[in-house]
Amino acid sequence: MQVGWVSDEMHIALADVLFEFSRGDEVIEARSSATGAVRAALSPGTWRVVLTKDGFGRKAVEVEVTEGMAPHRFRLL
Repeated sequence: MQVGWVSDEMHIALADVLFEFSRGDEVIEARSSATGAVRAALSPGTWRVVLTKDGFGRKAVEVEVTEGMAPHRFRLL
């Protein structure tokens, strides 16, 4: 499923951003595509998301994953 999009502060898509989704003992890693799209096979629930890319600050957020959810907007500064 498409979990979200990642961009910089100017809303320009960022490729190859490393994502780590965690919930309890479950950890799933993903990377953003050339369009900034982030896809991962996540089950519904609350996930802690850590994202990082060289040249940008690391970011950690919580995302509520639901069936049919709109893609989350992630931004790195």
